[in-house]
Amino acid sequence: MVESARRSARTRVLLGAVGNMVMNRRDVRLTSCKGSPGGWTAGGRATGAGDRPCAHEVTVYFTDSRATVLGTGRTAASTAIHGADELRCVLVGVA
Repeated sequence: MVESARRSARTRVLLGAVGNMVMNRRDVRLTSCKGSPGGWTAGGRATGAGDRPCAHEVTVYFTDSRATVLGTGRTAASTAIHGADELRCVLVGVA
């Protein structure tokens, strides 16, 4: 799973509806939130019963240290975020 979005600290980030099924959240683990070439990346695993791979749409918000959303990302997307010295990745929804 790779999540990221292209944003700058001065870009308006539009937040739309996010699918979230509480029962599916236990299948998803974010294991990294780090800098990557040109921005930031969140990564992790989605596994179902018996530790088998499963498919979910995962939404991550990328925030600064004050929880201001700088960008969003969904599974299978890969772009970049700029403008944050200390970035945090928040698992927002699993559908």
